[in-house]
Amino acid sequence: MSRFIAAEASTTLGPQLAHWLDSAADGLDTGTIDPSTLLPQLTAAGLARAGVPLEFGGVGGNVTDAIATIAAVSERSLAAGLVLWGHRTYIEYLLQSPNAGLRQQMLPELLEGRLAGATGLSNAMKFLSGLEELRIHADHAGEEYTINGNLAWVTNLPLTGFNVAVAVARPNGKGAFIASLASEDEGVFRSPDLDLLALRSTNTAALTFSHTRVTEERIIHPDAEQWLPLVLICPGDFEPVAMFVFGRI
Repeated sequence: MSRFIAAEASTTLGPQLAHWLDSAADGLDTGTIDPSTLLPQLTAAGLARAGVPLEFGGVGGNVTDAIATIAAVSERSLAAGLVLWGHRTYIEYLLQSPNAGLRQQMLPELLEGRLAGATGLSNAMKFLSGLEELRIHADHAGEEYTINGNLAWVTNLPLTGFNVAVAVARPNGKGAFIASLASEDEGVFRSPDLDLLALRSTNTAALTFSHTRVTEERIIHPDAEQWLPLVLICPGDFEPVAMFVFGRI
């Protein structure tokens, strides 16, 4: 199936990017390529715009076009494909969010590659399946939330700045919400790059959140348990694609 998708999408990669991916693939695996060069290469080629509606700055199509583009990149470099998957998945969360203000604010920079997007919702998927508890929790702080917790590893967290989508348990166990946390937020701590096999130039690191304040304006969706199953059932989330293409659990 992945070979079929990649074959269908082979024309989505221009020769310049295809050549760069072929020449950089080993370095992206081993860490000899500067990780800060990867996302700009992908976004400069317009890959983050695949499947994004024209009115939001994309090139049109639907989410299957984005999946095909990720597969085409992955055919040349799985590390590069993983970074594109994380970035495009975060974009998809904004497209599926009722928070139009957040989408309008962030989407242009994400599509241009000036800002990196990352998905930290693997924990949430396991939570929905009853496999583990949410690792990030919120307490009320006036009209804001104070967030504490951690994620073991997340891809596409460049030192130049990122936003990551996380699932947060509400105070007193009353449900959960999906929030966007930024690298510059107070109390957001990124570990050094993790020494993961074949992922050393993917800006993959652990995240810790300590008394990080979040307002309603940063909430992607107020009801994680209602929204995530819809996103996962509809072709609006790439976590299942990542499990298939990259063999991740």
